[in-house]
Amino acid sequence: MKHDKLHSSAHIWLWNSHPELRLLFHTNFGDIKSIEALIRRLTGGKIGSIRHIILSTLKGLGLVKGTFDHELLYQGQLYYFDAKIPPDMLSKEQKEFKKINEAHGAKCFTYTNLEGFQAIINDIL
Repeated sequence: MKHDKLHSSAHIWLWNSHPELRLLFHTNFGDIKSIEALIRRLTGGKIGSIRHIILSTLKGLGLVKGTFDHELLYQGQLYYFDAKIPPDMLSKEQKEFKKINEAHGAKCFTYTNLEGFQAIINDIL
């Protein structure tokens, strides 16, 4: 399974299984590689100058490299989740994001399959 498919599966499962969390759970687009892959799909692989324009615009709107894929605010606690397809691991920027956010009380999780994500959510609830 590819990262985007796992990411999407987690979002769809939570959206359908826990409608009460819909406005508390959302995606962060800090994954530059996923954005570049989307640009490639939309442009037939020709990302050249359009890449620079899109990424510059997104950075100006607050795109931050290293954020986790999803966040959930539940009962006053902030949770972050990141999908990882082995052998993929947290990047240097993601490790820093995790360290800083956990120091401020957030809880950060990674998951490698949908069942892992579901187990984390079920433990939280």
